[in-house]
Amino acid sequence: MKKKTNILGEMMTFVMSNCDKATYLISKKEVTKLNCIDRVRLKVHLISCSYCRRFAQQSALLTKQVNSISVIDPNNLKIKLTNDQKVCLQHKLDSESSK
Repeated sequence: MKKKTNILGEMMTFVMSNCDKATYLISKKEVTKLNCIDRVRLKVHLISCSYCRRFAQQSALLTKQVNSISVIDPNNLKIKLTNDQKVCLQHKLDSESSK
């Protein structure tokens, strides 16, 4: 019987993700379509976590508000990054996303 419980626990761990992963998926969902496995994991997590459900609502509202702002013309920006700064920023983003 213990073996059956362990398998069930492993399945639930696979399907359910923790809040860090869920908030990542919620944010990712705002900019791109999630794959099937991530959608299922997120839905299962949101069923059991009121904090992440609230975060999802707030994230959707924030995205809607940001998208309603007119697009800024990059040619009119006063501050521009140098090529070195852009490369450095890209490296930081790549290293953070690989964690």
